[in-house]
Amino acid sequence: MAKVIGIDEAGRGPAVGPLVVGIVEWDEPSLPEDLELTDSKKMTPDQRSKTAEFIKQNCFYQTLHIPAHVISASELPLQHLEARVITAALKNFNAGVPVYADALGSGREAENWIRWALPERKFNFSSGADEKYPAVSAASVMAKQERDTALQNISAHWGEVGSGYPGDSKTIDWLESYFTENRSWPPVVRESWATVDRVQKNIPSHPVGHPDL
Repeated sequence: MAKVIGIDEAGRGPAVGPLVVGIVEWDEPSLPEDLELTDSKKMTPDQRSKTAEFIKQNCFYQTLHIPAHVISASELPLQHLEARVITAALKNFNAGVPVYADALGSGREAENWIRWALPERKFNFSSGADEKYPAVSAASVMAKQERDTALQNISAHWGEVGSGYPGDSKTIDWLESYFTENRSWPPVVRESWATVDRVQKNIPSHPVGHPDL
């Protein structure tokens, strides 16, 4: 395959942390035998780290963070917010290179918006693109690696938040503990998420044993 641009994101659904978009211009560099390029979720942390380092040294790429507080404050659905970030970033890449990307959430509105904003480009959006196209796999690796680093930094500053996903008991325990103690949310929490709203509603208004506080 000739040179292509791959796009994928990590962190669409979590209640904690940023959504990270990876964009990689892929020109079929020769991967070392000990590296395998596939959906980043199927790779071990060590494999992702080594592959990310290879991409950094051999490809033109960008990673874009949409912080939790921006997601919370936005009136746009997340996939539309993502579409605008992608559109702005693609202006740094060669317009003649076709773009392959994973589907941007449900429906096609966000994808159609990108096509409308960048009519000179050729786009291929498809579910599971990170397993079909090496360029998208590479973008997936960069996005996942960047989000993992972001979560490590968040945990170092705010306490162990786990993966940030609603199905992670560490994340739920941290959300419950943090709100119980502080009665507010830090900027790393997506306050607009249903999971966060449920946690907040399930915590008593005043600490037990202190009705007058």
